[in-house]
Amino acid sequence: MSSLEATLLLAMNHGMRHARASVDAGREVVAPTVSRFTRVLLQPEVGC
Repeated sequence: MSSLEATLLLAMNHGMRHARASVDAGREVVAPTVSRFTRVLLQPEVGC
């Protein structure tokens, strides 16, 4: 394995980890909004 391949592998690994962290952070923000939105959709008479 060349050093270039090793560097690429490391960068990809780091990128995946960073992407996963971003997805987790995004989910923490999005989930409450989605659940609130879903609740409003399921119970239109309640509203907010």
